[in-house]
Amino acid sequence: MKGRSHLTLLPNFAAKSTNMVNRLSLRTLSFLILICSQVVFCQTADTQVTPDLKGGQQGLAGIVYPQKVTFDAADDLPITADIYQIDDTSACIVLCHQAGYSRGEYVESAKRFNKLGFNCVAIDQRSGYEVNGVYNETAKTAIELGKKTSYLEAEHDIVAAINYSFSRYKQRIILLGSSYSASLALKIANDNALVKAVIAFSPGEHFGTKLNLADAVRGLNKPVFVTSSGTEIPVVENIMSGVISSNKVLVFPKGNVSKGSKVLWKEDRDDQEYWLKMIGFLGSIRGTK
Repeated sequence: MKGRSHLTLLPNFAAKSTNMVNRLSLRTLSFLILICSQVVFCQTADTQVTPDLKGGQQGLAGIVYPQKVTFDAADDLPITADIYQIDDTSACIVLCHQAGYSRGEYVESAKRFNKLGFNCVAIDQRSGYEVNGVYNETAKTAIELGKKTSYLEAEHDIVAAINYSFSRYKQRIILLGSSYSASLALKIANDNALVKAVIAFSPGEHFGTKLNLADAVRGLNKPVFVTSSGTEIPVVENIMSGVISSNKVLVFPKGNVSKGSKVLWKEDRDDQEYWLKMIGFLGSIRGTK
């Protein structure tokens, strides 16, 4: 297993630092390192952007986002998505929300991914409701049309987003999931040739007797970045035990943290550490087809 981390950053550095650095808190040090990491990372991107840890639009002058679009799933359900685009050639991350949420889960994070040189497609899945004042339009339409809205049915929506994004950007995509959609992202990636890498926040066995995720992802051989809250670690370790990728990064916290991709929100106490680890992973797959 490669790249396991416990988010214990800079233990030796702190002991050997100067008096000035010793006066800084661990969080401050992590914050400064993350800024430097984003500057270096952004310099390697095709689109030059200004790092902005609060997710603003500096350096993206003239680009208006998000752009709301719709496209159809295989069962003809219209899928609502927000496009956070910096250009039409950069790599794309498809962003999938957790239970009870909407594409609004990524109103902050998508802009930060833009700063790192990635286009983003944040989707509403048919299983969800609302977050950050953004209501789930796909779920609303699914109910109106009498469609099934279970977690597993949302796989249709994610696959539709993969197909749409591949058609739009002409390259394989990075699939990012949160909670139940993290589980679906891992499952889909194992079979779908259009997915080149997966980022999974808090995947779990969310499907009862209908699907065993550990079995569904066995043999997955694509770059994978996985995190969880503290209580989820045993389940996640079991799920990931069958993943054979040589680029498998598991990031586990020392204590309980937010569930799903909420660990990336600036209000989370550990957000800078998670971003720092994920930047390293994204750097490892940049340029891969």
